[in-house]
Amino acid sequence: MITKQRSLYISALITDSVLIVVSFLLSAAIAQSFAILLQHVYMFVLLPLLLFVWYFSTASGSFYKDIGSRFYLEQAFQTLRNIALQSVMIVLYIFLVKELLFQRNFLILNAVFLTSFILLRIIVFRKALKRYRDNTKHTRMLLVIGNRKSAENFVQDIRDITALGYSRIEIFSITPDSSQPFEQTLDELQQYIEQNDISEAIIAPSSLSEVEILKVIKICNVYALHTFLLPDFLSLLSRKFSIATVGHYPLIALRTEPLEDIHMQALKRVFDLSLTLVFFLVLGWWIFPLLFLSQKLLNPGPVLYIQKRVGRNNKVFACYKLRSMSISYSDPTSYVPTMKNDLRVTRFGQFLRKVNLDELPQFFNVLKGDMSLVGPRPHAVSFEEKYKEFVDEIKLRHLVKPGITGWAQIHGLRGDISDPELNRLHISKRIQFDIWYVENWSFSLDLKILFITLWQMIGSKNLGN
Repeated sequence: MITKQRSLYISALITDSVLIVVSFLLSAAIAQSFAILLQHVYMFVLLPLLLFVWYFSTASGSFYKDIGSRFYLEQAFQTLRNIALQSVMIVLYIFLVKELLFQRNFLILNAVFLTSFILLRIIVFRKALKRYRDNTKHTRMLLVIGNRKSAENFVQDIRDITALGYSRIEIFSITPDSSQPFEQTLDELQQYIEQNDISEAIIAPSSLSEVEILKVIKICNVYALHTFLLPDFLSLLSRKFSIATVGHYPLIALRTEPLEDIHMQALKRVFDLSLTLVFFLVLGWWIFPLLFLSQKLLNPGPVLYIQKRVGRNNKVFACYKLRSMSISYSDPTSYVPTMKNDLRVTRFGQFLRKVNLDELPQFFNVLKGDMSLVGPRPHAVSFEEKYKEFVDEIKLRHLVKPGITGWAQIHGLRGDISDPELNRLHISKRIQFDIWYVENWSFSLDLKILFITLWQMIGSKNLGN
């Protein structure tokens, strides 16, 4: 079953793509007529856009992961989320092309049809997969070969994964330091494979030499087993890692960064720009003049506080904030953390910080491309130098663009603490949260962070830094 996971993913993706096309055509034909749809040729441009959105939304949310073992309710929720994004794309497209005929009825019908089709596909796939497992149960045996301790740890982790479909998972122990000759152990391995109907084998090569591993692999090849090699250096890897091939050599990336992919970067950038433009059209055009005027009247001096901060790939950029401190204390280059009830903060600045309005100018940083809506909060250069003393891996957070809000901020990990030792622990935890975000980024995670940020802003929880 390990060898069939990729096939299941491709089959489900292709099936859902066909269902998107069918739902689109069926909805258009009922909303108006197929003849009218053919007259509105530009509507067919919407189809590839919908397929494009579906691919990215399902990829970012791991929609096709563990197809046969996830709860129906979880899959149904993700289906509704993906179809909601489809509906947003339809609304935007209809608005841009100024379509008059295919509007509300088409939108509702497409959402209903597509939801029904995808949920039905999920049920059919699960039942078909279960029937396949039941019919092949007598041949579904996995053999884990290697040092018993390493093998037992692995088997313990996978035994309850029903999606793999194994009726039996057995261990054949090979202990190089035992009194029994290695060649004799290999003879026993051959006998064991002959006596059992084994379909797949996993070699856990801990403590085995390269020559010994090759001999075990040869035996597996003789009996035409689907064979996999379990790395014995898992402790060196993060929970997220990937495998790539360079020439004829496989390489293991010690950690994954989803935003390394160009298409994911493009998706995040388009989302950032779209939401930022909406912000300026709805709020920015009136709230910025109001805040700037209030700043001039209540807090004389420069309106903006411009500070050099560290961005993606360690590049320094000018970060914009509404000034919340007195001019005499506004030194962008010093390492003097802002504490609770800090006397340097003006009365109007306290209001700005309390409702997070001092961070709003960073929407201009998003437009410039220095920042994203969501990401690790950017550190001032002076703070970055200090935090390096706390966490050696701090530069990992610079693999993505910094954000106006982030995973650490919604968990209350912001600012500094007056106690030096507690502050060290606080900063270390915040940076670990940032690194987790880098390794686990998804489009749905960004949506979740933005939603929680808005919710916390309503409750006046300060999120900035």
